Amino acid sequence: MNGRILQNGQKPQVHMWYPHMLPADASTWTRALQLYRHNFSAVWYDVHVGKAVEPPEDSPEYIFAVAAGVSRKRIDVIIERPGDFLITEVKPYGSHDALGQAWAYLELVRKEFNLSKPSRPCVVCDRMDHDYGRIAQEWGVVIYETGFIEGMAGGIL
Repeated sequence: MNGRILQNGQKPQVHMWYPHMLPADASTWTRALQLYRHNFSAVWYDVHVGKAVEPPEDSPEYIFAVAAGVSRKRIDVIIERPGDFLITEVKPYGSHDALGQAWAYLELVRKEFNLSKPSRPCVVCDRMDHDYGRIAQEWGVVIYETGFIEGMAGGIL
């Protein structure tokens, strides 16, 4: 374990923009904050984990810095709740890719960070695929669904 510590999280508030989230993901996250932020103590965005791509040895020094800054994996959100940390992937539609990312990121976080509470994988989505929702429940993945279906009157079901 590297022993890195999460520094000063942010309040779980709606913003106009979230670091590195695509517009569709940001919309899903905003809806989730509107519904669930009372459950969250703090949040961290765009948390880098994993190893950087190794440039060729004869590369200029700035190339090593660029590689370290852009080639590591990026966790959408780490959510702190009173009893745990949620290593979170945000997607409009939750399926196997979101589950896989959440689990992989959880393992990387456990190797790099010294968290003061237990950590669990989490998927925040508008809708979770029925089959994968059952699997997520069996695997202990926390799921926050907004219920939003694009094109439906009123938005949230």
